[in-house]
Amino acid sequence: MWDEKKTPISRTLPRMAQQAAFAELERRGYALPCHVSAVSGQIVTVVFDCTVNGATLQPVTMAIQGAEYIRMPTQVGDKGYAAPSSVDISIETGLGPANSLPDLSTPPANLSALVFVPVGNKNWTPSPNPNATVIYGPQGVILQDKSGSAPDFSVIVNADGVLIQSGANAKIALNSTGLGAFGAAPIAQPTTAIGPAAFVAGSGTNVTSTSTFDDYTIPQVVKALRNLGWLA
Repeated sequence: MWDEKKTPISRTLPRMAQQAAFAELERRGYALPCHVSAVSGQIVTVVFDCTVNGATLQPVTMAIQGAEYIRMPTQVGDKGYAAPSSVDISIETGLGPANSLPDLSTPPANLSALVFVPVGNKNWTPSPNPNATVIYGPQGVILQDKSGSAPDFSVIVNADGVLIQSGANAKIALNSTGLGAFGAAPIAQPTTAIGPAAFVAGSGTNVTSTSTFDDYTIPQVVKALRNLGWLA
């Protein structure tokens, strides 16, 4: 070979390294844009928003990235990308056999080691406060202790209002009508126009404005209830 036809090794080595890197990327997989087409709990089926030489990729079922303790209400149409793992993740997702650990020297099957990662979108509903954590879902928000435990401690916020529950009967409900406690339906703030309670006359000592019950007079009780907002 003539000397002028030779390629310097300083030029071939970087090219070889680059080709090896591209080959490894091809072997390990790509992170691909996609959107959700079906939802089953924390498992989704996605449709890829890209093509390969004009051909579309087949939909793939995969887990949503995230912990057990925060369940995102992922909806059909949600956008994100499918992130690849270097090895099979069936043990972690429960989508395949989990009887043996994956071997790092064996690449996973094509598109078989992916998780769905949601991404932000400029068309989302604007935050009411960009400096606060905002949580909402299509049917509201549930804050609870571990599901299935008893008694049930939870806070539910949805289109019906707010329900705070501690056990079977200790409930406080708030909605557009007003407030209710211990399972009673919410009512508006009581005023002096409220109907009187049932009265049954009995014998005993007369009660006056200065009479006390556990050291409280009736005027003090009324004033305290008004100060708390329980009475208008």
